[in-house]
Amino acid sequence: MPRRLAYASLIAALLVLPGCQWLFSPQAGGARSPEAQAQADIRGAIPAIEAFYAENGTYAGITVGGLRTTYDPAVPDVRVVATSPDSYCVESDVEGLTYSLLHPRGDVRPGACPEAPPQPPAAADQLRTVAVVMEVWYARHGSFAGVTPRWLESRIPGLRPVRVVEAKGTSYCIELTGQGHTYAARGPSGDVSVGRC
Repeated sequence: MPRRLAYASLIAALLVLPGCQWLFSPQAGGARSPEAQAQADIRGAIPAIEAFYAENGTYAGITVGGLRTTYDPAVPDVRVVATSPDSYCVESDVEGLTYSLLHPRGDVRPGACPEAPPQPPAAADQLRTVAVVMEVWYARHGSFAGVTPRWLESRIPGLRPVRVVEAKGTSYCIELTGQGHTYAARGPSGDVSVGRC
């Protein structure tokens, strides 16, 4: 009998102590509204997304699988729908409803992420195209001299801003920045590498 009285006293104390009421509330056990669950899932992915950005200087290329492998195996079941160097959109489906967060613009809202705008090719890929176009210039003029950023941009639609560091006789070096890095294309070989000219 005294043992039962002790248990009853303990339960009564738990009901009265501040912060312990959640043990006996209807929400105990993690029951949440779909919106609250979506917010929790999306916000649960943000630390890993920001860790990716801190390491890579861009949000481009983020995948949930990559986040789980590299940063946090407990990243919730969300979809990283659209990424760019400075923004991302994450979706979560809960009970047939879709919620999303578009960074850096706001909070979790009902609805899917907006359609991702087409992304320009990666910076290194664009520089490889620049190297091919440089060969066209050389074939016409017998020299790389005279090539300008404006001429390159007129020949390669969507080209990121480039810097012609050197263009003379039989050699050139052109820089382009993207995905948080600067890349250089050197000719006549057309080699593309991370770093400046």
